[in-house]
Amino acid sequence: MMPLGLDPPSTCSIKQPLRCDAVPSSVCATEENLGCFAALRVGLNGMITIWKPFSNILIFVSYEFKEDRAYVREATQRAGNAWNATILDPDDGRPRFSLIDSMAEATCVVSPRDICDEDPNRDALSFFPGQRSPRILLYSKSLKGSSRPILEEILIHEFGHVQGARHYFAPLEDKQRRTIPAVLIGTDDDLSVMNYFELPNAPRIQKSDVDAMRQLYSLQGDAYKGLQLRRIDVVPMRLQSTQSAELVSMELASPTKQDPSSHTSHRVLDGERIDQTDRILLLVVLILVLVIFCRSHVR
Repeated sequence: MMPLGLDPPSTCSIKQPLRCDAVPSSVCATEENLGCFAALRVGLNGMITIWKPFSNILIFVSYEFKEDRAYVREATQRAGNAWNATILDPDDGRPRFSLIDSMAEATCVVSPRDICDEDPNRDALSFFPGQRSPRILLYSKSLKGSSRPILEEILIHEFGHVQGARHYFAPLEDKQRRTIPAVLIGTDDDLSVMNYFELPNAPRIQKSDVDAMRQLYSLQGDAYKGLQLRRIDVVPMRLQSTQSAELVSMELASPTKQDPSSHTSHRVLDGERIDQTDRILLLVVLILVLVIFCRSHVR
């Protein structure tokens, strides 16, 4: 079964899930481990958020991965296909995942975690439908460390969050926060994709996960088990930020147009661009402030 909802942010057959009292070697930072509830759960702060039925989740893999980008892109493609392959009924309203080459048109972006925010024990940080920063951030451990071989499975797990599922231990976290607890959807399954597993094992999509997610996206009305149910529109990145022009201009970094390493006129900061024009304007403002300051003191 699965918990649903928004939290701070893989799929097939597996050997042995992690014991409740064990420390996982592979950790998703979307929620902290506070207990053992192997099921899908939904709802955060009294609200369940899901995408509108039949939404297309368009994914862009950042060029910030540099030499690892091809590997990350392939793993992302396979992870999305793993979820897509579980949709056998055309009337199944669950979201479909696609990989695209336009950051501006993407629903979400897969990016490397900033080196200043690194954590050697974590693999990834994801998001839930409706959150302001629709990014999946990968830590170095999932790219260079022991988790690299299971990057596909890590992303499968993260795509569970993207669809609205929380970790199996969500109720205990909500209890600590003293917020309205997440609710169960589906049935208990220790092998749930939203569980933790000890390496070299990895989370895989189980039938229980598919059934729970299908149930979630077939819900009617505006509430479930006392929690408000909200359906979110898919919005491209160019409309998710006030800096839409900068996001659109990021396409210029595509290797089919220009080599991003050849750009000396700008730098990329988590999807936002600071170019020469911005710097000139900033310099002009600083000069004007300095002139005004000097004149006031001369008088």
